This record gives sequence, structure tokens and C-alpha cells, in this order.
Amino acid sequence: MPETVSEILEITDRNGVKAIILDAERKRVELTAPTAGTVILGRHGGSVTVRPHDRFMPAKFEVLDENGQTCFEATLHHPAGTIVTVGGQGRTGFIRVRDGDGHDTIRIQGDVGDIELAGGDCAELFAVDAPGELEPGTVMVIAEDGLRPSSRPYDKRVAGVLSGVGSARPGILLGRGRHTATRSKVSPLALAGKVFCKLDAGPAMIEVGDLLTTSHTPGHAMKASNPGDCFGAILGKALRPLASGTAVLPVLVALH
Repeated sequence: MPETVSEILEITDRNGVKAIILDAERKRVELTAPTAGTVILGRHGGSVTVRPHDRFMPAKFEVLDENGQTCFEATLHHPAGTIVTVGGQGRTGFIRVRDGDGHDTIRIQGDVGDIELAGGDCAELFAVDAPGELEPGTVMVIAEDGLRPSSRPYDKRVAGVLSGVGSARPGILLGRGRHTATRSKVSPLALAGKVFCKLDAGPAMIEVGDLLTTSHTPGHAMKASNPGDCFGAILGKALRPLASGTAVLPVLVALH
């Protein structure tokens, strides 16, 4: 073709409607069918590469809405780093992450600025000093070489509760990068929020709202009945009653 003529390849469907347009001058591929267009990258995988022609120019990947406004944008090689923008131009950004069963586990809502997490507590990975596996829900105290299960009442070294009883997972998990290169045994310790905890009602019946502290029973919490010994030894508050014996019930972790 002469250099003055734009190189355009138009592919029509069976009804004569332009379905695909390859525009060499504007370096653009258009899927113009009335319904949404689809790009399939082979049965065994593939990739889409967005690459700037100049190392000083940013590369951009955009998704436009029906009004031609940008609703998703990823800008690479930006002076501030790679920037991903969802929403704007009159459209609210919304991001959701799902598990293998299709349930939302993380939601980020641009209209109100909320981050919704499926988990129920804020936990951090700590090295633990214990000979065997520790059960989630165990009350832990600070030791010289990490954490260990509590073993005495009103222990001011109380640190929190091991998170992860049943399907109750941490909503926020801190410290993973700090332990990836070590061989230490680590466990997630709930520092705040609702978590299932081993409770002991032997010393006193536990009622909703009672302050909790460590007990004689290893790894268990009990009602804090002696105000004089409570300072620095409070684990949190009971969210369910326990009349007698031991059980694993939800508590609100709030160390003080």
C-alpha cells in the first residue's frame, strides 16, 4: 500500500456487520459487535503484553464503559510506580476477591472507602516455644524464645490467643515476610478482634462481658475476679457465657 494510505483491515460477520477492525495507523484493534467482544488466547494459555515503545513513556491498559469513560486503568512505568485505578468518571470502583467456591473473601468499595474482610481478627505470626503442635484457641504468653501456652493465673505476660478455630480465620495477618526465611515454628496470634478461645469456668462462672485473664489450666482463660491482680493481665472480654467446665467460645481480645 502507498505510505499515505492508512492500513485498515475490517472483518465482518455473517450479517455484514463490522466485527473486528485492525487499524495500523492508530495501532488499535476494535471488537465492534453489538454484544461484548471476547479475546481468547488459546486453549493452553497465552498472554497479553502491554509494552511502551519508549522507555521514558508509560504503558497504559484501559477498560472503557459504554460511554467511553475509563473505568479501569493500569499505568506501568509511571514515575510513582505501577498505578492501578478502578472507578472514576462518575463510576464507583469496586474490587472483590473470591475463594474457590465463589464466595467473596475481600471487598474494596470505592464509594465509602471500606475494606471488607471475611476473617474476624487481627493476627500476627509469632515464633512459638512448644514441643508439639498447638491448637487454635490456646491462650499464649511471652517467653524468652517466643510464645508458649499460659500456665498460671493473672499472668502479666499474656500476649493473645492463637487464631484459626474451625472456619474462623484471621481477617488481617501480619508478619509473614519476617518468618519466610526462618525455620522457627510460627503460629498466628490474635491481637485484637473476635476470636475463639479456650475458657475455663472452674474457678468462677463466666458471664457475657466478664473480663478474662489466664488460668491454672494451661492455655485457657478464666474470669478475672480479683481486681488487684488484673493490671496488665487482662486478655479481653467474654462474648458467650460458660456456667461450668471448659469450652472453646468467642471472646473479644483487648489486651490491657
